[in-house]
Order: sequence, then C-alpha cells, then structure tokens
Amino acid sequence: MAVSGGKDSLALLYALAGLKRFYPASFTICAITIDIGFGMDFTPVQRLCDELDVPFFICHTQIKDIVFHPENPDAGKGLEKDFKLFEEKKLIKKRAETIGNDGVKQVIYQIVF
Repeated sequence: MAVSGGKDSLALLYALAGLKRFYPASFTICAITIDIGFGMDFTPVQRLCDELDVPFFICHTQIKDIVFHPENPDAGKGLEKDFKLFEEKKLIKKRAETIGNDGVKQVIYQIVF
C-alpha cells in the first residue's frame, strides 16, 4: 500500500496489519513511499512498519529537482494553475448563488464542479 507518512495512510496501514492477524483469508502487506526529494525523514514510518512486521520500501526520485529546476519554464506553474482554478471556481459558485433559479444553479454546478 502507498504510505505518505500522514495520519490517514498510517492509520490504514495499522488497521490492515491488525486485520491480517485474524482475517480468514491470507494476504500480504507491504508499504511503499515515494520520496520526491524534499528531505523528509521516513524513520518513524520505518519504525512503525518494523513494529507491525510489514516490509517498507522507499522509492527515491528526483521529482523535486525536475519540477522546481530553475531552467524548467513550467517550474511551480502547476501549483499556480491549481490555485487560479480554485479561485475561479469560488467566484463562479458565488455568482451562481445569486441566481434565483435552482435549475440554473444546478446546471452551473454540474458544468464547473
């Protein structure tokens, strides 16, 4: 299973490891993390995996170096684009809420969201 190191993935890992102990069908769990290059310390994840007897693999990549490289003309633009789209959707939603016709609102929401 994919493990980011956040509370959701760690809780799921813990739950699956617990389920494995008594579930009638046998299954195998392994934890995989993709290290994108921001220097995160995965030692706590490794310790939990060791405690749960779950193999833990880290796939080291250079995603950060590629995406945020100064010579990359698109460096960081994905985040800017996502934020701009989010802001545009907020404005459209705000405008749609001023329309009195619920049918029109629904059409706008379905198109945008």
